[in-house]
Amino acid sequence: MAPLLRRRNLFTSWLQVRLLLVMLAHAVLVMATLVVVIFLPLILRLESETLSPGEQYRTASQFVTLNSWIWFPLIVVFAMMGVLSMVVTHRIAGPLIRFRRVFEAVRAGDLTVRANIRRFDYLQTEARILSEMVVGLRERVTALRQQREECEAAWQEYRRIAEARGPAEIGPHLEAFEARLKQAGAALDQFTV
Repeated sequence: MAPLLRRRNLFTSWLQVRLLLVMLAHAVLVMATLVVVIFLPLILRLESETLSPGEQYRTASQFVTLNSWIWFPLIVVFAMMGVLSMVVTHRIAGPLIRFRRVFEAVRAGDLTVRANIRRFDYLQTEARILSEMVVGLRERVTALRQQREECEAAWQEYRRIAEARGPAEIGPHLEAFEARLKQAGAALDQFTV
């Protein structure tokens, strides 16, 4: 398999875009909730008719002061959450894209593929298990191919014996052939279809 190349694309799949949008929607929801929790009590207090003018002035001053400094930190936090969301989506979507390539290769019959992902990607355990699955499948298919070759060679030998010596001497050879066929059947029985 070709070495992993570092992509320079901001988005590599629609999955990544969807993950990013969900994360950013959550960030907007959290920040909107924070703004409401901070400003709503002040707004409700300002609208109260029971406040004295001095208390209204102090509440309005608090509101203006809070309004003057809160927006920059919120924007910085939102930007940091956006960058973090981008990193997380790359760490999740990247391995899933590679897994899809492994699935497609196995579906096409290529059992030499591995689920190689970057060192800091998420889903490391899943990549290891997927690679082990492909290796196990490759080993079973290799064993079946070897048993098929042995059966083909035995069949040719039995045909030669039957032609040279007659059908009476082929009995023990057919029993050995039947045992090999049972081995091949047992190897096939490992699979659930």
